[in-house]
Amino acid sequence: MTFEQESGELDPEKQMIYNNDIADLRAVGEKYEIKGLEGRVKFGLDPAGMMAVRDVAPLAEKIVESQGTDFKKTWPLIKDLHEQGPWEFAERLQASADPAIRTYIVLAAACQESGWPGHTPDKYLEDRQRVVDELSSFEPEKFEERKDNLIKRVTIERVAGNGKVPIAEGDVALPLAVQGYKGCVAKAREMRFAQTTLIEDSLIEEAGLVKGFGEVYNPQKNGFERVNFSDPRSKEARIVWVKSTEAGKAIDEMEPAVKRIGSGYVLTYKDENLAVDLVSKAIESKEK
Repeated sequence: MTFEQESGELDPEKQMIYNNDIADLRAVGEKYEIKGLEGRVKFGLDPAGMMAVRDVAPLAEKIVESQGTDFKKTWPLIKDLHEQGPWEFAERLQASADPAIRTYIVLAAACQESGWPGHTPDKYLEDRQRVVDELSSFEPEKFEERKDNLIKRVTIERVAGNGKVPIAEGDVALPLAVQGYKGCVAKAREMRFAQTTLIEDSLIEEAGLVKGFGEVYNPQKNGFERVNFSDPRSKEARIVWVKSTEAGKAIDEMEPAVKRIGSGYVLTYKDENLAVDLVSKAIESKEK
């Protein structure tokens, strides 16, 4: 099912706005090689999405101008943050001296990510209006207020890993990076997500884990299925590590220990200590 097909109950005017937003996001994504940018209609407009949607972009560009910069200097940073996450930029985000960084913070403060499974079309349009209202009300003297509001979205439970790895709940990466942290452990109920710029396979394997199988998304089942690494589909799969004692089992019987979601983003399931250890060692390795 396409995003357009999900919106069957919208009235004609809302349908047009929704379809236009998808088309704008898709066109900008293709132009700048940003994979899946149209997915922002499910999870809310982030700074890249705000710069892409034709009715929202002029408001974003006014904020760019208010910070004394322009699109050509700001867009590459927004694209990098969209694709890479905030950890590589933590020191610049904390200092907030760069006009492009300041622009990004203002735009990001207007973004409120929706968790899985994301917005319905109606809820997306409600959230879109909230974004428009927040961008429209911005004045340059409100920068510190917007930055503080972003920081206040997260409550740190504790800081581990020699003071480098905060543990907090929810979508916490950007608010923590703005405070200067270079990684974190995010909680989602019992699950723990290790996040930083890059977590090498070698760090996972140092913990005594081995690659068990791949996971590929099956749209027919609306979920993931396990595949052997010999399967051609495994090239597009998420890698799942298991304890060495699991390695001889059939893949459907293996108990997963770590799942790679991105280059610096891995799920350690319920193992908080492992998540802290991976983030701490990854930060230390980068600082050497």
